[in-house]
Order: sequence, then C-alpha cells, then structure tokens
Amino acid sequence: LDIIRLTLLVKYDDGFVAYLNGTKLPAERNAPADPRWNSTATDTNDDSAAVFFEPIDITAAEDLLQVGKNVLALHGLNRSLTSSDFLLAVELEARVEEESD
Repeated sequence: LDIIRLTLLVKYDDGFVAYLNGTKLPAERNAPADPRWNSTATDTNDDSAAVFFEPIDITAAEDLLQVGKNVLALHGLNRSLTSSDFLLAVELEARVEEESD
C-alpha cells in the first residue's frame, strides 16, 4: 500500500503539539516555540470551533511511520491553569493507493 495522504484530525481547547514516533510533527496549534511539560497555550480556541475536527495535512511526515507499531502522542495545552474546560480528541487518517498486479 502506498500512502497518498496522511491527515491528523484534531478537536482541541486550547492548543496542542503532535509527535509521531518521538518526532515533532508540523501539526500544532497555539503552542509556544519551545513547549515544556507545564506550558500553556498561546491563544484560545473558541468552544464553537473546538467541537469540530480540524484536518491537518501531515503527509510530509509519512517517512516517520514504521512497519508495525507506531506512537502518536499529543501534548495538550490549555490557555490558563484555571481554565474550566479542556478538550483534545484526535484521529489519524491515511488514504492509500493499493498496488495493482
């Protein structure tokens, strides 16, 4: 199978950084330049937008995929320590082209 498109679908309030097999992906929102374990989001993502999946094309990161098990990790970020809500939901979608005989 050949991957023709790799898409990260994310619902988030207020931000995140995504990693695939330990490598930071070009998929982040409202994240500081050098995220730490206790970082906060640099901006908010309104509740009305946060409940819908945002598609992010990460096809360029296809080479990070390994045969067998892979690890997709997300670092969720809230705008403040006293925020009353938090949301982080993710799906990884691959469109493939089957090899013809």
